[in-house]
Amino acid sequence: MILASALERYPDAIVMSADGVFSQRFQEKTFPTVLPFPTGFRSWVRFLSHPEGTLRELKGKVDRIIFPGGGLLAIKDRAWWIWGSTIVGLRKMFPEARMEMEAQGIDVPKNDWQKFWLNRVIVATNSITVRDEASAAVIDSFGSRAEIVGDAVESWLGSQPIPNPSLSKKEGGKKLVLINARAKFTGEWPKADIFIAMEPSDARWVPRDFPGKVVFPDTVKEALEVFGSAKVVIGQRLHFLIMAKACGCPEIQTLGEPYAEKVKNWLERQE
Repeated sequence: MILASALERYPDAIVMSADGVFSQRFQEKTFPTVLPFPTGFRSWVRFLSHPEGTLRELKGKVDRIIFPGGGLLAIKDRAWWIWGSTIVGLRKMFPEARMEMEAQGIDVPKNDWQKFWLNRVIVATNSITVRDEASAAVIDSFGSRAEIVGDAVESWLGSQPIPNPSLSKKEGGKKLVLINARAKFTGEWPKADIFIAMEPSDARWVPRDFPGKVVFPDTVKEALEVFGSAKVVIGQRLHFLIMAKACGCPEIQTLGEPYAEKVKNWLERQE
């Protein structure tokens, strides 16, 4: 969904995607793709030995690099390494390119490792905008400034026509209870019709006795249709909750306590 919002603003962009085929299928459109900057052993081997389809093919041809939304610098040290090294690596690879981070959610660094990468990211980028006041405060505490522009997906969905729910004509088409988890939940699972996997790995958290369907939406339209048919959503992931609100779901709950600052901050803004 972040990519969908970005392609509307930058229709001629080359997209860094680990799975270009899926990215195009989900968007239901064709666009050029290239593998992301390497951050692990296998991706570095691929990058060095086979330049086709990698950023090496774009050397000297890139004048602008955009990270169009999401919470890249958040929670785990591994995420800070992946995105920190990506941004710093791209700065070295394309020293003349303008690099922008848009509508980012940035958590308070939990340790010196995360502080190190945030400092490097701030130096490497030309501009940063953030999705909430908490993220702006983090950037401010590191001696820089970031404009608050809201969440990229939430802003984009506000301007999109939501497909008419096709799953039910009752109650205005809204009858489903949707649930999502991104980590193990040990409490009693609420009754739900559909488990929405926001990424395929979410499905591993579904209880064996779950009576409903497990769905991983295959296209933007399919995702909007199922969220548009929800009367209740109960979940953990931030954009699961954001999509439910944008699609007009009347009742939104979290599955357990919010797992991250970004979820807590978003819920507080809804009060």
